[in-house]
Amino acid sequence: MKVVRCHGNWSLKSIRSVHQSLLNEMNDATAVTLDCASVTACDTAGVQLVASLFSSFATLGRSLRISELSLAMAQSLARAGLTLSPFGDELVCGGN
Repeated sequence: MKVVRCHGNWSLKSIRSVHQSLLNEMNDATAVTLDCASVTACDTAGVQLVASLFSSFATLGRSLRISELSLAMAQSLARAGLTLSPFGDELVCGGN
């Protein structure tokens, strides 16, 4: 499993470069763990990217997991009505 350490600003003003960086990092890995402990800012663009990554990985039969969430990312997910599953391998709507 490839571990990708995420950092910085995951908001609208920087999400394009974050997305490209993640694509480069994840490349053709069949299983990826994102460590998001160092994400300093996150808004709906960052939440959308996380949701899109989970969806794309599932469609391709690949495994995605998030091992750590920064406070900024956890709060943004919560505002969107989302949370991570206990194992970090899926987004859960409504926190249930």
